[in-house]
Amino acid sequence: GLCGRNYYGTITSCYATGAVSGESSVGGLCGYNSGTITSCYATGAVSGNLGVGGLCGENYYGTITSCYATGAVTGTYEFSRVGGLCGENCGTITSCYATGAVSGTSLVGGLCGWNYEGTITSCYATVAVSGTYWYVGGLCGKNCYGTITSCLCDGRCERNF
Repeated sequence: GLCGRNYYGTITSCYATGAVSGESSVGGLCGYNSGTITSCYATGAVSGNLGVGGLCGENYYGTITSCYATGAVTGTYEFSRVGGLCGENCGTITSCYATGAVSGTSLVGGLCGWNYEGTITSCYATVAVSGTYWYVGGLCGKNCYGTITSCLCDGRCERNF
């Protein structure tokens, strides 16, 4: 999208509208974030193998605030970690949303595919989510040692085992 890796930097009031594809850490706006992303959005379709998100592929101890993603997101690897906003979150996501369809194999969620020790607050997903194997959810595919507070999901969630 806009940035392959945001390494402890700041991205504010930016957007990306084109389709993005890659192998891992693939995002509509940023592939890998360990910094701060605020008031940004992405609207293009995103596809990859693992760590795939509509806005950010992997949020690794970074912060994402007041952002959204509307494009369709697809992951193909066995444990794909695919989310409408973020594929994998180990950081903080606040006041964000996703509206594009999400599909993958495992760890597939409307907002976040895998929330590992992360915090998700005041977010929502209104998407159709489909997964082939394990951990498929309307908001988050799998929440592992993380915290999810004041969130909402509204959409169809389907596991095709």
